[in-house]
Amino acid sequence: MELFRHTEFEDNSFGNLNMGSQLYHWKIFAPEVGFSRYGGTFRERGIANEPGVYFITPAMFHMNFNANVFTFTPKMKLGKQDAFLSFSPTYNIGTANANGAYYVLDGKQYVLEKGQKKSSPVSFWSFSLGVEGLAIQEEKYWFTIFLTYSNVDANAALSKLDFSEYDISTNNTTSTIGIGIRLYYNPFPVKDD
Repeated sequence: MELFRHTEFEDNSFGNLNMGSQLYHWKIFAPEVGFSRYGGTFRERGIANEPGVYFITPAMFHMNFNANVFTFTPKMKLGKQDAFLSFSPTYNIGTANANGAYYVLDGKQYVLEKGQKKSSPVSFWSFSLGVEGLAIQEEKYWFTIFLTYSNVDANAALSKLDFSEYDISTNNTTSTIGIGIRLYYNPFPVKDD
C-alpha cells in the first residue's frame, strides 16, 4: 500500500492498494506484475451564490476519483541476500474514474442537484526507491519500505466532469510523492530469493 501527500485532497492524501507477484530474482533483476487501485477524495467546497457572509453555505461541491491499473515493474535490487536497495520503475495501464456532485441547501439538508460520473483510459509511470529486507528470520517473508513519485493521471477523467454552469473547474493535478510499504510472501524460498 502507498499513501501520497497532495494539498488538493481532503486530509492532504490519497492512497493506492496493490496486489501482485515478483516473478523471479536473477542477479539484480526482480520483475513484478500486479494490479493497483488508487483512490482519493477532494476537499468539499462550499459555494456562495451571492456575496455575503454565510454560516451555512447554500451549495456544496464534492469530487473524488479512483483508478484501476495493471502494473509491470522491472525492479532492480542491489545488496546482500537479506537486505537490498531496490529501484522500481513501474508502468501502469488501466482506467481512471471520476465522480462529481453538486448539492444545494433545501431547508435544513443538502439535496443533490447534479451528479456526474466519467471515466478515461490512463497509462503512466511511477518510480520507487526503497529498502528491502527480511521481515522475520525466515526466508518466506520480506518487506520493502519506499518513496514513490507517481504520475497517476486522475485528471484524464476529472477534466471530463462538466460543472461549468456553476463556475466550477474540475481540473486537478495528481502527480505527487508518497511513501509505501510492501509485504512479500514466498511459499517456495530458495537461497537466492
